[in-house]
Amino acid sequence: MSQSANLNERTKYMLALAYAEAGQSKMARKLISNISAPTNIDRWSYLSDYSYGSRIRDKAINLLVLTKMGDRDQAFTLVKQIAAKLDHHTWYSTQSVAFSLMAISNYFEGQKPKSIKFTMTWKGKENSFDSHEFIFHKKLDIKNQNGKTLIIKNLSGGSLYVRLIQKGIPTDGQEQNRTDNLDMTIRYVDMDDILLDPVHLAQGTDIKAIVEVKNPGILGNYRDMALTEIFPSGWEIINTRLNGQEEHNSPYDYMDIRDDRVYFYFNIRKHTTLSYEVLLNASYEGKYYLPAVKCEAMYENAIGAVRKGQWVEVVRE
Repeated sequence: MSQSANLNERTKYMLALAYAEAGQSKMARKLISNISAPTNIDRWSYLSDYSYGSRIRDKAINLLVLTKMGDRDQAFTLVKQIAAKLDHHTWYSTQSVAFSLMAISNYFEGQKPKSIKFTMTWKGKENSFDSHEFIFHKKLDIKNQNGKTLIIKNLSGGSLYVRLIQKGIPTDGQEQNRTDNLDMTIRYVDMDDILLDPVHLAQGTDIKAIVEVKNPGILGNYRDMALTEIFPSGWEIINTRLNGQEEHNSPYDYMDIRDDRVYFYFNIRKHTTLSYEVLLNASYEGKYYLPAVKCEAMYENAIGAVRKGQWVEVVRE
């Protein structure tokens, strides 16, 4: 492989890392010395060649090589670049984040930071901290936090970076519709394909949930799409694969049927519309929540659509 003239930049760095791990730093240096200036690979080309990478992933591989060879000055330049990228409000795939964190961790392996002293004031109460770790976590009680101020005072000589992270689940019915480079419509019909309102269904009614997904063609062909449909607990999924009924679905790579949900995985070419159908029965009387339906590219969050959920009711005739 090292003698091949057709190795691209990513391949050479990965091969150099293999040589470095094997203790052959001389060969690793020879490989990376023949690499020209880094190329700006288009983000979509990573999807088309199934590498699922990114420029930040490639820099992380480069950082692993330089760290292994002991070139810490050059490596630290990449550490700062990668850290700056991760600090942006930009979505990165699992692979990109994993390689980045692994490479930075390798660079700082065995090192300990100096004592980091600071005070934190929350809800009028001040606490002092003295940490000897690179990362310090503190959970805050956010009940009745309106009007409260968080104050951090750095008592150390070095820099202290503070990040406030909030997580939560949207309240039922408060999800937001999303249409990002993907069009999606949902309709519920009876067995004669007559449109139904799912908000009120008579107990025992058979229905079809039909989702149509369209690729508007802005970003070319899409791969690794995932359609997620979760249904109310009062509706039962009719598994057509078990009862021998004919499917009326567009092509897909895989369909996963669970107790209360169905997943479709597929590719979709530009300017193409695909349709996926799930048979259901309004089985149990009561009021239930119909969760949001979402379809997205698993490795690119710039492609996706969400249709918010709603409350539905199954009534006895």
